[in-house]
Amino acid sequence: MDERTRVIIMRICTIMYVLTLMALLIDILFRQFVLGQSIDSFNDLAMIYTFNVIILIGAILYFGGVPFLKIRLKPVLALFILLAVSGTVFTIIKYRLTDPLLIINKFGIIIVIITIFFLIWITAAFFGKRKLDKKI
Repeated sequence: MDERTRVIIMRICTIMYVLTLMALLIDILFRQFVLGQSIDSFNDLAMIYTFNVIILIGAILYFGGVPFLKIRLKPVLALFILLAVSGTVFTIIKYRLTDPLLIINKFGIIIVIITIFFLIWITAAFFGKRKLDKKI
């Protein structure tokens, strides 16, 4: 198989993978908000989706060898804030929270979880860059 064919196949696989993840997300949201099903009926799909996305980002950073020292802080900070706010809004809607103390508590938990994810992703980028530097 020549390099051009390999690139085309990889591109098709990537597109199909992203479409599958999007369809899974739509299915999860449809079941939860339109059909009103309990979380128990689709919790397995939600877990598969969540871990898949976390591992996908880590793998991209690892195999891409992203030099994390060259990453600009503003986009990373904006992504962090976006994830924290969207996670909090989603949690408020999902659990119909009205108590401000409970909302602040959930926001703190979300911040801790996102920080752990970012640390995992930074570690993956660091070791990926190191691996690529060793090959050179």
